[in-house]
Amino acid sequence: MIIYKLIGSAGLIASGVWFYFIREKFQKRKELQLSAYIKFISYIKNQIECYMLPIDTIIAECDIKLLNECGTVNRCSTLVDFLDDSTFYIDEDAINMLYSFAEDFGLKYYNEQIKTCDRYINELNKARELYLNQRAKDKKLSLAICLSISFSLILILI
Repeated sequence: MIIYKLIGSAGLIASGVWFYFIREKFQKRKELQLSAYIKFISYIKNQIECYMLPIDTIIAECDIKLLNECGTVNRCSTLVDFLDDSTFYIDEDAINMLYSFAEDFGLKYYNEQIKTCDRYINELNKARELYLNQRAKDKKLSLAICLSISFSLILILI
């Protein structure tokens, strides 16, 4: 009987640790996607500065690897379609920021587009820094919560 309790306890602890690693993988994906969108807006800015390309051409010629990092597998003609096609891991504020960038972007001239890109890059960088600071604090807390829930379940079952 005690062997079954030990096996059950080990299983509960293993599942708590497994949940922690799944959560950390999701958080890392969130960070990578936010960084990818910063790179994507920087890419748009560089294409406009260097070649004065329209946004549909920029998206059509963008590296598929960067598009995949942003969360989409298809090439779209507009920024709003691109965002609609994306799978998001980032938080609601960053998503709203990206949609406002997409809606504002097409209505402006060259200099205003560059300024818009710079503004949104700065805002996304601030959001990324805030997220990284929060993530450092949450990392230890997350492991502690997962393990304490596992140990609590063990105590309840024994």
